Amino acid sequence: MLHRRPDVFPDPERFDPDRWLPENARPVMRKALVPFGGGVRKCAGDGFAMSEATLVLASILTRLDAVPGSDVRLAAYGALQPEGLRLRAVAR
Repeated sequence: MLHRRPDVFPDPERFDPDRWLPENARPVMRKALVPFGGGVRKCAGDGFAMSEATLVLASILTRLDAVPGSDVRLAAYGALQPEGLRLRAVAR
């Protein structure tokens, strides 16, 4: 019932993905999302869903190329990640 509490989510019955935008989200909302549940009623497919999401993202990324002239460099934000990387989708 956490996802249906009006004191945590304004108008909880309405589909509103914009509620998660940084300017709309409150600190309590970030901790209130439990997408796969927990405890004895935890979703049995949570591991499969996370694996599938990883595979889908990997397959999408294979269809991207760096834009010519991009100034790509490594930046350390807790871990190394590319900074200034611009991508474009290409048909294969």
